[in-house]
Amino acid sequence: MDQVQNRPLRCDDRTSWRCRWLFSILMFSVGLLVFGFNYRSLKKLGDSDQHVGVSNYSGMVSNKQRYFGGRPCPTIDPTKRQILLLNVGSVRSFMYPTAQRFYYSNQFETIQNNSNAQVHQIWYFSLHDAMKEQEDTRKGPAHRKKQFPVTNLTHLQYLQNLYNVPVLELYNSSATYQAISNYSLNRKCSETHGSGLHFFKRSPHIYAQARAIQSAFDVALKYATACKVEWSYLIRTRPDYICTSPLGLNLSQYLSQEKFFIQDEGWVFKVADFFYALDRAAAESLLTNFTENYHLPCDFTPPGGAEPFLKAILNYQQINLLSSPLLNMCALGRTDFIQCDFGRAKGTPKLCRNVAEYVADARKIRASQ
Repeated sequence: MDQVQNRPLRCDDRTSWRCRWLFSILMFSVGLLVFGFNYRSLKKLGDSDQHVGVSNYSGMVSNKQRYFGGRPCPTIDPTKRQILLLNVGSVRSFMYPTAQRFYYSNQFETIQNNSNAQVHQIWYFSLHDAMKEQEDTRKGPAHRKKQFPVTNLTHLQYLQNLYNVPVLELYNSSATYQAISNYSLNRKCSETHGSGLHFFKRSPHIYAQARAIQSAFDVALKYATACKVEWSYLIRTRPDYICTSPLGLNLSQYLSQEKFFIQDEGWVFKVADFFYALDRAAAESLLTNFTENYHLPCDFTPPGGAEPFLKAILNYQQINLLSSPLLNMCALGRTDFIQCDFGRAKGTPKLCRNVAEYVADARKIRASQ
């Protein structure tokens, strides 16, 4: 009897009812585990096909499986408006650390915070400076001493990582300028609409600048498509555009506006081209074929230079031109000073701040070259 009670349970006989029952339960449990594993694997595979994963806790849309230009796409915050920030032009004073800091804190971060937005930086830079090279040729060796710091792709890539820039691409402004200057950009309109040559102020650099902005916009659209960025606004700035104080621009204030172009109120010319903000409809209409848009009908062609032409383009495309006084603290960064009055109408308040910091920084770097 004791031997029977102490006998361990064994399934030597697989035909016994006890063994068949235990074996059925074991197989059922294994089946559930296999089903659960396969379901999770298929679900994960489906998410990877979408290249998007959604966190149940933060609501952030992850783009880790997506890449653009060899870099992972940023995580998209669906609760914020998406803005494309195009920084386009020759690097010039942007190589001064003070200029970089002013750009990042006073433009990028401030606009992002004020507008409750997620800003995507698109850097489209030229290491060459077509206008500077033209001046050096015309004015001689003495003028060449007034140079900005020399830079290279490695340095820009360092800045790209430092400021978390998704897109950095280079172009050659000198090559573009030379190609454009070799053919005529001018045309004549009849006496009824003004006589003479009225196209791009007969200046190849204006066309070259429009072409660079158009190319940068093409890159931005490819980035937005690859990284699933549903953008609402676009801002164009320049590497040498210095805002010495936080830029108070809040694009959420323009939600009721449609097809608009926001410019600097204090600009003495018709339209400021250093910095402007557009909604998506205006950006797609204006910048998709920016250079071609300058070929206006003569009815919309005024005499004069680039700025009247840009205003004429906005009128022709029915884009509302708005002005903001918030850009009065911004100016062009020169080799060793900030030109706060450049392009300013008389009586415009000069709100440049921290100029001495920029000057000291510029002089120290230039002296070390």
